[in-house]
Amino acid sequence: MVGQFLSKDVWQRFVREGVLDPYRLHRNMCESWLRCRKMGVNPYSGNGSEILSGEELRKKKKENATFLEVATPHLKSLYHSVRGTGAMVLLTDEDGYVISAMGVADITKKAKEINFVEGVRWTENEVGTNAIGNALISNEPMLLVGCEHYAVASQDWSCAAAPIHDADGQLRGVIDISGPVEAANVEMLGSVTMTAYAIEQDWRSREQSILLELLRESSALLRHPNVTHTVIIDRKHRIIGVSRDIDWTGSRWFQKPLDWLLAEGYTVAHRQPLASQSPTHGETSPIPYLLGYRVNVLPSKRRVASMDSPYSVYHFPGEVGVSDVFGQLLRDACRVARMDTSVLISGESGTGKELIAKTIHKHSLRSHGPFVALNCGAIPDNLMESELFGYTEGAFTGARKGGYKGKLQQAHGGTLFLDEVEAMPEAMQVALLRVLQEREVVPIGGEKPVALDFRLIAASNRDLWELVKTGQFREDLYYRIHVYPLHVPPLRSRKEDIPHLVRYYCMQRNWPIHMPEEITHRLMNHDWPGNVRELFNVLEQIRIHADGGRPNITHVPQWLEDAYANREDQTPQTKIQDTRVGALSCRQRLQKAAMLQALEQTGGNVTKAAQLLNIPRSTFYRRIRKFGL
Repeated sequence: MVGQFLSKDVWQRFVREGVLDPYRLHRNMCESWLRCRKMGVNPYSGNGSEILSGEELRKKKKENATFLEVATPHLKSLYHSVRGTGAMVLLTDEDGYVISAMGVADITKKAKEINFVEGVRWTENEVGTNAIGNALISNEPMLLVGCEHYAVASQDWSCAAAPIHDADGQLRGVIDISGPVEAANVEMLGSVTMTAYAIEQDWRSREQSILLELLRESSALLRHPNVTHTVIIDRKHRIIGVSRDIDWTGSRWFQKPLDWLLAEGYTVAHRQPLASQSPTHGETSPIPYLLGYRVNVLPSKRRVASMDSPYSVYHFPGEVGVSDVFGQLLRDACRVARMDTSVLISGESGTGKELIAKTIHKHSLRSHGPFVALNCGAIPDNLMESELFGYTEGAFTGARKGGYKGKLQQAHGGTLFLDEVEAMPEAMQVALLRVLQEREVVPIGGEKPVALDFRLIAASNRDLWELVKTGQFREDLYYRIHVYPLHVPPLRSRKEDIPHLVRYYCMQRNWPIHMPEEITHRLMNHDWPGNVRELFNVLEQIRIHADGGRPNITHVPQWLEDAYANREDQTPQTKIQDTRVGALSCRQRLQKAAMLQALEQTGGNVTKAAQLLNIPRSTFYRRIRKFGL
């Protein structure tokens, strides 16, 4: 038995007044209670509300077939060891859906009273603080007893849960022991932790065997000279092998997602499963099981066009995406790259103007020369002249011994990139104009002019012509740098590129995860005033909060979650029509009818409608998408 239960008074005081006693509550539990209160989880309920129907549950189990196959023998062994205590053993996937439950009739009957059954989603958002939900969020084993649960439905239970990771270290689910509160025992936590570890070890061994067999199959198949336009991928759609006609990327493709190759300009023509005839674990006779897929790919129209183009060697080091507006920018940059023309790049902060400038330089005739960047807005006015023009030894007090070559001389034979050019003082604008006309510079303290040969690329996040009209920027200099203008579009005008930018960020940070749909939905709904830079900053925060593992909705910065909620709350106040009724179960039709009525009563306000139905707002949003409202 656990020696000391949490007093109900502690729970009641928090529910009534929001007052926590940190000396009696674990840090994870304190944080969870606070999240539940903020999300509006009903502490006087806690019954499971999101339950997969028969077909949906079968689909969910099929998606987790490998997980179930590896875990089931261990679940049975654990169940036999705790059966005498009246406890049940459960397994959930990474989204908190119960995909397996074992228990005697008495305990399963008690569990059914609160909908703690196969198919239910048992997460913090749905039922409040619980061992399964906390293990998913904290990625740590968790034991909760009685009133440590946030909602009363679970306060007659004691639960111990531990996370399970796949061979790549990604969170795949949770194993849980749940039983009567009077049977609570610290050994429960040790049992689930040891079982989770055993499952992980079996999974790792199995995956290594499958990978070795797939590599052998891939090598034998791709060795044949007649095999072309072929890619071998594993069950997670990562590239294991490619045919010789595609192997233009060296070893870069190994274990990259298939989407990476498709982004390079290929389309899938055919996909064929590759099965093994080797015995599976615990079997003596061969039983076919999936190794991966043989995928036949063809160059897309875009790739065929680029292969026939004189610009086919042009490569953008960042993420291209799929938007037409960014594609047009790259085509324009490609055209000007081979010329020696001055370029003016405009665009908001964080859109990647310097990356475009570097790309132009890399594909120019000056690519072997230096790329020298100067942010005019970051240099004080009194240092701008020396930084740009350089100086000779002894030119002024404190001058560097031997003098200093300014950025103009440093860029000789290459490209000079002047960012935030609008911040350049007027005196420096006049001096730069003369350099561009004469193509020579006299360092401070010097007497002889130094010949210069460089290409100028300037950038600004403001409308330079407007500054010209207001007298803040010289018109003659404007016409010198505004020879070939390029505009980098803001991220809000190419939101279709966000999933591709997320994938690119994950690849760059060696973060091999699939971003959950609910997080992607929030990223797609934000306008990103800080553009790509702000997006990457948010992704970095999510990665840190998730400790480099699979993120969930609690890892999203609070300001982004609030912005998403505010936008969702501004639903047009129009009568919502009922559709797709025939495709829903009886229970789902009742849920949908109640939601429609609540939305009409609250004038389309989602937050108030969720409160009216006494369900979390996150659940309400999920059902909106599910029911097509």
